[in-house]
Amino acid sequence: MLRLILCCSNLRRSLLFGIFSVISGLSALSYSPQLKAEPWISNRFAQNCSACHSPSRRNVMASERRCTLACQGCHVNPNGGGLRSEYGVWNQQRWLRSARSLTLHNKGTPAPLRYQKYGDMPTALTSSSKNHDGQRFVDMAKDGPNLVVLPDADYDPKSYDKSDRQEQIDVASRAEFLARLTEDDPYRVERRQSVFAGGDFRFFYFNGTQKPIAGQTLTRRYFSPMSLDLGVRVRPIPEHVQFVFETRSFNIPSLSTQDIEWIAEGGTQMRTAYLMVDDLPYATYMMAGLYKPMFGLETPDHTSLLNQIRFADNTPLTGDAYYQNNARSAEAVYKAVTIGGSPNVPFVNLHLIMPTESTNNAKFYRDSGYALNLGGRFVSYGASFMLSYWDTKGPRGSITANPDLENKMLSLSGGFMLRNFIVNFDVTNVKREFLPGQADAGTVSTIDARYRIWRETYLKANWATSNVARNLKQGSSTQLSVGAKAYLISGTSLDFDIINRDDKDTINDLDTKTDLALLQLHLYF
Repeated sequence: MLRLILCCSNLRRSLLFGIFSVISGLSALSYSPQLKAEPWISNRFAQNCSACHSPSRRNVMASERRCTLACQGCHVNPNGGGLRSEYGVWNQQRWLRSARSLTLHNKGTPAPLRYQKYGDMPTALTSSSKNHDGQRFVDMAKDGPNLVVLPDADYDPKSYDKSDRQEQIDVASRAEFLARLTEDDPYRVERRQSVFAGGDFRFFYFNGTQKPIAGQTLTRRYFSPMSLDLGVRVRPIPEHVQFVFETRSFNIPSLSTQDIEWIAEGGTQMRTAYLMVDDLPYATYMMAGLYKPMFGLETPDHTSLLNQIRFADNTPLTGDAYYQNNARSAEAVYKAVTIGGSPNVPFVNLHLIMPTESTNNAKFYRDSGYALNLGGRFVSYGASFMLSYWDTKGPRGSITANPDLENKMLSLSGGFMLRNFIVNFDVTNVKREFLPGQADAGTVSTIDARYRIWRETYLKANWATSNVARNLKQGSSTQLSVGAKAYLISGTSLDFDIINRDDKDTINDLDTKTDLALLQLHLYF
């Protein structure tokens, strides 16, 4: 999310942060999926290094490089989602939009290397040079040159396809490296600020019809603010140590009437709280605290078939309970210690999961065990793959006396971009105990496809199927959604989806078909 830097020199952002904080207090903002990363964005920008920082950097030695296409490339949390780093902010401000608003002082898209002030810098120029170029080089290294930008949001992708091969040149000195970083390059901004914050706000329209084989057809609609997420990061030791805390204001939709209504019931929940030591050699890191470890193809939609089955219980989904669906994938918080790294192409992380001390909040899981992710993200075709494994055991619900139950999952996911098509897939096997020694298991397959029709405006389709019911009992489920997503101007997006679900629960003799129309406005700040 677009971070609001807490500093006196940036009054406009501070004012915006205050305005949205007031909105949070007045509106009791609504129920929301936890804002998770959307992996397809990495596929989208993998071939454009300028999407993360000043155009055409040159490289430092391998052990000092932080370049990565994993989640930590844009987000503070290596597990993805939530507060963005300055690299994610750079992308959101300068690339992830379909139009540039001069009225709102939107940032300009970086111009190609040939227009930048350092574009004609000789190879292997050093700060000890005594000529005019040497002095210009020293001056640029100190504070960074101004970034030259394009006049509007249009650009030629071929100007950013790495054909200049600058990233294959290792700098001869640190000064040479800094001379190619503009004054507002994320590398510089990350080290200038020790305290900063950010958030995002979602507004939501829902219209759904459920058609049981037997019984009355149910129609439900609501129109409401959806959520407000706020986060803050403090770096007492620049480059290496940071404390992160994120919280969410939300509402729980009331589906007691068939009329469009404003939702006014909600609360606040802690989302993450952790300490992280990062920027270690070869882009390794360690973190500990309360958060949700990475697993498989993450999606911000908690009602997706994959998220429903990953956090399934054995309750029949009927009536309003079916509409609301459980939100455990959005609300789940674990106590964990993570060791990981993302040195350029490969990435790996190991999460040691421990029980939380909380016994009165079912959202704070008391599982113990581990999770492991191993994968890679490539520049070529924006390709990616990841193998994930999860093995935990613990009580479900808020009652301490509940028995420990196993939860095991295995996932293979990946994706690529070919011209304007972006495709991601995930195959996940879930095995969950509902009683000691009695487990239900099933496999969910998901394909998510997008087509870029104009700038950052996309058509999208998502298809998922499982060999079990949505509650992991005997049956089957399919879910198909089609729609569009437009990043309008910097910090805004608009989503429209039409969703069809077909769920068969043979144990409870339920055959349910559901049609949904969803509209969501998302603001980042």
